[in-house]
Amino acid sequence: MQRDFEIDKYRGLVMAYIVCVIHAVYWLGLWHEPWRSYLLVEMPVIFFISGAAHKMAREKRFGEFVLSKVKRVVIPYYIWGVLSLLMTVPVLYLCEPQLLDGIGGG
Repeated sequence: MQRDFEIDKYRGLVMAYIVCVIHAVYWLGLWHEPWRSYLLVEMPVIFFISGAAHKMAREKRFGEFVLSKVKRVVIPYYIWGVLSLLMTVPVLYLCEPQLLDGIGGG
């Protein structure tokens, strides 16, 4: 099966929308709630595009599908979680030690 570049174009457009429109509106405070909440339509669009790409992809057995998702999503998620925890605790200790007073029975 060949790669469908139309799907890639749509993914790129959604990512550009997220970076250029949503982040600009939220970071620069251009609009206030509830108006800027109406811009948050990117997740349904991303799910729709991902579902279309998955449907057009090569069919996998359920076990292969789950294993590939564990390798591509779950393992990196937990690795990043551990790394971010290891980075956050020293920063909190150095910058905001009072936040860690209740941790460790102290």
